[in-house]
Amino acid sequence: MLKKNFVILIALVLITMIFVPSVMSEEKLNDDLFYKLIKKENDKPEIKIPDYKKIKFDNGLTAYLVKNNKYPVVEITGFIKGGRRQENQEVAGISNIMLNMMSTGNQNLGEEEYAEFKEIHGIDINFNVSNDTFNFRGSALSSEKDKLISILADSLRKPDFSASYFQRILQQQHQYLAQATVQPDPMLNNYFFKNIYQEHPYSFANNISLKKSKIKTFTPDKLRNFYNKSIGPEKMVIAIVGDFSINNTQEILKDNFADWEKQNISIKENEIKEMAYNDQIIIVDKKDADQAHMKIGYNFDGHQFKKETEFLIGNRIFGKGGFSSRLMENVRSEKGYVYSIYSNTSYNKDGGVYYINTKLDPQKAPEVLEAVKGEMTAIKTAEQPITEEEIKESINLYNGLLPSDYKYPIDIINEYIYKIELLNENDDYLNNFIDEYNNLTAQEVQTVMEEYLKPDRLLTVVVGDSDKIKKAFQKAGYKVKVIKN
Repeated sequence: MLKKNFVILIALVLITMIFVPSVMSEEKLNDDLFYKLIKKENDKPEIKIPDYKKIKFDNGLTAYLVKNNKYPVVEITGFIKGGRRQENQEVAGISNIMLNMMSTGNQNLGEEEYAEFKEIHGIDINFNVSNDTFNFRGSALSSEKDKLISILADSLRKPDFSASYFQRILQQQHQYLAQATVQPDPMLNNYFFKNIYQEHPYSFANNISLKKSKIKTFTPDKLRNFYNKSIGPEKMVIAIVGDFSINNTQEILKDNFADWEKQNISIKENEIKEMAYNDQIIIVDKKDADQAHMKIGYNFDGHQFKKETEFLIGNRIFGKGGFSSRLMENVRSEKGYVYSIYSNTSYNKDGGVYYINTKLDPQKAPEVLEAVKGEMTAIKTAEQPITEEEIKESINLYNGLLPSDYKYPIDIINEYIYKIELLNENDDYLNNFIDEYNNLTAQEVQTVMEEYLKPDRLLTVVVGDSDKIKKAFQKAGYKVKVIKN
């Protein structure tokens, strides 16, 4: 017992030392920090990719080993290609159930034994799913490296879908979905992404009603069938960073994963049909909402987008660049309609989305939509083109913020293996990217923004008191669709 408590205490101290600065660096960008960054002349950063050994096993599993002696800790990150794209409508939402089962126990350790094993050895391990990958992260003291790798291997290779906790996990997910039906942000994302992605699996993460209807049909056999079609070594990439021997760690990986046979997994290719919408406005009724929650956007390119750097900087100027973005200056500072408003782009293998998010007084929804369209149009028509001063400020801000995203080797290698193994980027893509955005001109960014901003193709979803929102939009001359939730 003393050994167990000592291991846990040391693990907590080290994790605090390592992760608290990172968490603090990710705090919401406030006015003081923002203006400090833009007023300071930030040097062009350089990101050093840590030295690694890359291993490819006969079964297709790829591993990156990075030795880092700074702390006596081992961290693991990785993914399996596929993710939510492997789902179809009949099993919408099954990825979350599968991963919950895999992180609760396995064929070697029941639920209580699994939890006790992690506690005794100070192991943290978790799984999640994204649109294109199944992901895992883990950490432990270096002395517990073997145990960390072995429990990860057992979780991935030997899940127990017939375990007694299956029904409880289903019930927990059902309760979560029931709560989501009355929470404004899940409601907003539900109707927005259902229209953006339609029947594509990317929509399933937010499609509350579909997941509620399908979760009742899930059985251990369905989970096993989905697992067999989705989880296998030939689609897996793992990175291990920490204080360890490269050769010894390679042997441990071999012992745990080399005899895992290929599963002949096929990654589904799904076409996203761009919705034919022109100023479509959907109002989702939530009478008790004090504010209206609004999302505005349209279908966008996926990872194949060739002008991502230009659009990134242009979008920082338009709506993502903190307190000096044009949207914030217009909608917040000048008009006072909202406290915050931001724009963002989400890229996926099959296609992405460009969107603007905000919360506001329900009766100001039409004015905010008009302001968004106006700022888009001003750039698209070159009435108010991107300026060199804005480019310089955005580049300087990005130079100041970027290093915090790559403060630790695990963060660098996590991004690196994703870009290299999933997106087939070149080895020095990070510093190439830094060179690209530092050398952009206002005209280059303006040209891309003119092409890809679409103020006449906006889908708008608003969650709130439908009577107030509908009245405001109709008074402004808009046609709306009201959904009684």
